[in-house]
Amino acid sequence: MKNSIIRAKSARVIAVALAAALGLAGCANAGLPGGAGLSTGVLTGLSGSAGAADGSTAGGNDTTADGATENANNAANGLPVWDGEWPPLTDAADGERPEDFPAGFPGNFGEFPGATQASGVEIAPDVTTALADNADYRPLAAAASQTWNANSETAISLTGGSATVARGATAGVQINGNQINITAPGTYRITGTLNDGQIVVDADDDGVVRLILDNANLTSKTGSPLAIMDADTTVIVLETGTTNSLTDAATYTDNATEANAALHAEDDLAITGTGHLTINANFNRGINAKDGLVISGANLKVTAVDDGIRGQDYVVILSGTINVTAEDDGIISNAEPTDAGKPTVGYIAILGGDVTVSAADDAITAEAEVIIGGGNTNVTRSYEGIEAANVLIAGGTISVVSADDGVNAASDTTRDLSIVISGGSLTVDAAGDGLDSNGVIHQTGGDVVIYGPTASMDSLVDADRGVTLDGGTLFAVGSAGMLVSPSSNSGQSWLVAPLGNTVAAGSRIEILDESGTVVASLVSQKAAAAVTYSGPGLTSGASYQIAVNGQVLATVTADQAAQGGRGGGRGGQGAQMPGGGQGATMPGGQGNQPGQGGNRTPGGQGGNRRPRA
Repeated sequence: MKNSIIRAKSARVIAVALAAALGLAGCANAGLPGGAGLSTGVLTGLSGSAGAADGSTAGGNDTTADGATENANNAANGLPVWDGEWPPLTDAADGERPEDFPAGFPGNFGEFPGATQASGVEIAPDVTTALADNADYRPLAAAASQTWNANSETAISLTGGSATVARGATAGVQINGNQINITAPGTYRITGTLNDGQIVVDADDDGVVRLILDNANLTSKTGSPLAIMDADTTVIVLETGTTNSLTDAATYTDNATEANAALHAEDDLAITGTGHLTINANFNRGINAKDGLVISGANLKVTAVDDGIRGQDYVVILSGTINVTAEDDGIISNAEPTDAGKPTVGYIAILGGDVTVSAADDAITAEAEVIIGGGNTNVTRSYEGIEAANVLIAGGTISVVSADDGVNAASDTTRDLSIVISGGSLTVDAAGDGLDSNGVIHQTGGDVVIYGPTASMDSLVDADRGVTLDGGTLFAVGSAGMLVSPSSNSGQSWLVAPLGNTVAAGSRIEILDESGTVVASLVSQKAAAAVTYSGPGLTSGASYQIAVNGQVLATVTADQAAQGGRGGGRGGQGAQMPGGGQGATMPGGQGNQPGQGGNRTPGGQGGNRRPRA
């Protein structure tokens, strides 16, 4: 950190944290939001007034939500004023911000919490709303559904080492040995086998290039077998009842194109039809569309040494059967979000079909949004299952297995982060957090089952700015070390209960009301030490028992935060800072220990986790 004056709000936070490290953490929060103030005056100038439990009012000398009083005092004394951002300004002259806090500071904060913990983020409750501001995929979907006159087709027959034009106009096709160039919009039916060659689409005129794969098998030993380098729109049709394949080289030595995938498209690409296409990507990606990608009705099997399927602007799956095995991300859309007022890019929408993904890294990941509104989505292997700045699950059946977080809302470009569940059925088996949002989690419908982490430093459900439950059902079981209680503003009651000990996988866990009636039950697929549940049958303030294999292990009151847990919303305990933890040094925290955020990075997932890609 540069030598410069740090404004008062920053100084208070750092002073309290350093005091905690020196054994003074037993004092309540000194002038931080939610803190009671250091009434003993152990640290000079930090006694101050009490802060509100939800962090809406800062303690110390500032009793306003926006810091106006403190700013006025600072201005009068020649100190920098707070501009509402975090980290703080470090010098009134240069206006620069520190890159890091001092060594030993418990937790690196990315954003000072605002007036509310579970609000302030715009969330979309349904697919229509979520897609309204995004780049419009519908013209591309319409192009995929267009019919054509079979008499207008140009038939290209692949003959092992070359090709011939078997039928139709030859003006749009140029054949040079094992390279076939398509130079004009039109409909081209491709049959046969190309043992070592390439089809290149280079049609700069407006119009659709339609490629009908009719038992076509293309292999290139030098590059990409199918490279669409210039076309207004390309539609690949998989002829009914046919089997087709694309296989690229492990090393690209052909520099004739800049393709980097077995199926590469510089412009919009749609894949449709009811035939089958197998893609073997030995160099990089399986499918790489540098604009939008729509899949409708296709049967795809993609195996890739890198990403499986990428649509830079968007990937929209309307129907079909898609099976992806990738040694990096499975399905990805990574265009940076556009400026305000322009259509948002970098999104994935799964609106139908059967999608199965096995990925070494993230299975389904988008820069802006992942929207699931229908179909069946099955993530069988992943580091993180579903990740985007905003994740909406509004329908369909989703199953996720992950080595870290199951569903994660994270971004390097925005602080408006959310996981919204309004419908559908979601089952998560996560070694990390089951649901993890660096913003908010809001459930209004749907059914969610989480077989969460067994390690104590991960959570069943975790959100930096609050978990709000207004409908649907949530049943989560797993470790008890980092329990997060939903917001007291939730419209539906909830239970959070440690079990007292760890029960084995295969145990039946039941929630019983005061009359002994089973409210909900499941057989846990993993060892579990805690339960989080919310459903329409709970009554606020009522007492419930948690029974495991018929033996009552815990009694809990609806809407009462678990002892030792972390608050997920207003008035909760600890963890209100991004990467923050429990205890007296965090806003809203209680207790005698400094926060357990450790070395978590701003907006990150903690520990030594890799930066978000």
